[in-house]
Amino acid sequence: METLDDSILMADVQTVITLVHGTFATHAPWIQADSLMCRALHKHFGDTTQVIPFTWSGGNTHSARQKASKRLRDHLTDQVETYKDAHHYLVCHSHGGNVALHAISGTPLEDQISGVVCLATPFLVARKRNLGGDLGKHFTGAAGLVVAIVTGVMFGILPSWISPFRVRATVGVGLATLLVGLPMYFIAQRWLKFADGLLKDLTSPAIDPEKVIIMRSPADEASGALSLFQFVSHLSVRLYTTLFDLYEWTERVAVKLVKQKRRLVTTLIISIIVFSGLLYVILNGEYGSQSDWFSTGIYLLVVLVFFIGASAYCLLTGREESVTFFFQLPGAVVAWPVSLLLIILLLPFGWEIALANILLDVTAESTPIGSWRVQLWEPPTSDSLVARPLMHSVLYEDSRVLESICQWIESRNSRIAT
Repeated sequence: METLDDSILMADVQTVITLVHGTFATHAPWIQADSLMCRALHKHFGDTTQVIPFTWSGGNTHSARQKASKRLRDHLTDQVETYKDAHHYLVCHSHGGNVALHAISGTPLEDQISGVVCLATPFLVARKRNLGGDLGKHFTGAAGLVVAIVTGVMFGILPSWISPFRVRATVGVGLATLLVGLPMYFIAQRWLKFADGLLKDLTSPAIDPEKVIIMRSPADEASGALSLFQFVSHLSVRLYTTLFDLYEWTERVAVKLVKQKRRLVTTLIISIIVFSGLLYVILNGEYGSQSDWFSTGIYLLVVLVFFIGASAYCLLTGREESVTFFFQLPGAVVAWPVSLLLIILLLPFGWEIALANILLDVTAESTPIGSWRVQLWEPPTSDSLVARPLMHSVLYEDSRVLESICQWIESRNSRIAT
């Protein structure tokens, strides 16, 4: 709830400072009237200053921050109208900085707000994730795997009177596509649209960097945790993209090999000869006295030769997709656990960002995109603090930081006055 000091006449107010708390901090002590922050601001600027706390839900979701930005925009517009001759500032902590900058960006408030102080704000930067290749292939592979599994289930539960095998398989594929494939297609379309909207919402705010000062403390726990989640998510995506790159490489090779008929015929003949020889060895037990490792190697070699021969045959008959399918399958299998892992890892950013996981690469950065003024404060000693707060929350209790905020606001007022 926003509160005002009614003892001060509106005409006498020279500076209005709005305090914006962060996530899960609706009742944050530092925005209360008796806090170190409020006392320092009133002491430095005197009775001509209004310090107004702005509260929002503090929800850790994109939608909560977006709603807060709209409410803050309306609140600041009212304050600018009420105190027309005053200089207006915001002091924000954590995600309160994102709320404030997006409230101001692209509105008349860009010119009306004199400055913004961001304390330990994790600035969210979003970009489309580079998965490589055609995005449709990623969806086709992942959805195709699910359809194939459902087809197998359908094939097993279909009535026995549906026969022969070809008819039974056709019916199974048709039902699986209808029950799973089409819904997944429409869900994918909505997912893409949702991610595009989120990307637009997370565009770095356009505001004069001269009006913003960013203050941070080393060993910030919140930034460290987000960085860890980002690192693991990047490793997960890299595994998936590596497998998909392998699939695309086989596609390119297959397209080239289809034109080399003589080489394919030679490969097929050699494969048949080698396969026959290995099969003869296995059937006659010629390697029975050898170790288990040798036996395993023989079986693996048989599978490899069979795959090479089958691939050559498929390419000769123009069925290159049958070859590339085996390389698309690992990527399709990995896509689902990677997506689930990304959802879990990105939940600290909010469920909307987690849902857009594999489509958007969202990171928490020390500044928005561009050039900004940043102050990194050395942590205070335990003797100078009443308690031992988290490093993420230490700035608004540090007297040195509070004095610096006051001096920066004063310098901004002087610069505007001249």
